[in-house]
Amino acid sequence: DLAGKKRYVRVTVNLLKNADDEVTGLVQTIEDLTLYKENEISLTESRERLSELALKDSLTGLYNYRYLMERLGAEFKRVQRSALSLSLVMLDIDFFKSINDAYGHRFGDHVIKKMGDFVRSFCRENDIAVRFGGEEFVVLLPDTDKKGCREFAERLEKALQKKTFKDRKRSVKVSVSFG
Repeated sequence: DLAGKKRYVRVTVNLLKNADDEVTGLVQTIEDLTLYKENEISLTESRERLSELALKDSLTGLYNYRYLMERLGAEFKRVQRSALSLSLVMLDIDFFKSINDAYGHRFGDHVIKKMGDFVRSFCRENDIAVRFGGEEFVVLLPDTDKKGCREFAERLEKALQKKTFKDRKRSVKVSVSFG
């Protein structure tokens, strides 16, 4: 009968409209979740970048004084618990002011950056290289006793005697005082 067919069509149309509304709602929810996830990832990346900026020296890419102070506390606790060794070597580029005076601060920054790369190249995976400030560097040497620390500094000093820091126009050899 015609009335039954009309009712069937009306019910089917309503079901399809409801299904369309449900699908639209699900699509919107998926889009919202995707956007939320992208924002969450972006926030996580931003937090990580901010943390890196706060704990790393912008010129050398080495850790900074702030990180060293945080890490030293943790390392002292670890050493006390495990009775392992911990050493720290400090190095200061001798007469660095004369490099800046003779060649300019831009070249001085170049020397500091390259010194940071040089120091990092001597570090093991668990060593922590730090730009302490100015032309001073620190290397924290976990699981290293006094003898190992001295050997590390001697290797670094010996290699540094052969090293020349240069850019396109200038070159300079540096010496370093260790502590």
